Amino acid sequence: MAIFSKSKTEKEANKPAEADLKVSETKAVKSKENTGDAYKVLVKPLVTEKSFKGMAKGQYVFKVSKKANKISVRNAVEKVYDVKVVRVNIISVHGKAIARGKIAGRTSDWKKAIVTLRPGQTIPQAN
Repeated sequence: MAIFSKSKTEKEANKPAEADLKVSETKAVKSKENTGDAYKVLVKPLVTEKSFKGMAKGQYVFKVSKKANKISVRNAVEKVYDVKVVRVNIISVHGKAIARGKIAGRTSDWKKAIVTLRPGQTIPQAN
């Protein structure tokens, strides 16, 4: 029977100490600060004449992943740029038909996100 059961002292020895728990908690906090997943959602900022007009109103335009949704875009922008997002609008842009001589094809479909920030906040890289 001694093979299958452990005494109380052996069980207590196998439990992690409080210091070990604190180390694992700090690792979890640091992984939340990691913005690696955010860059998978945000492909690039779109800089056009129309997007510059929106920047005056606090609206910024990004090309985002085809699998992105409003919640993931909001979280990604808040993590990367350290701002508060009020609203996110997502537009699915269909690829255009193109022809190069005899060869016809299409450009890829993609998604565009229009992100509205709180009044007074800006994204410095886009200005």
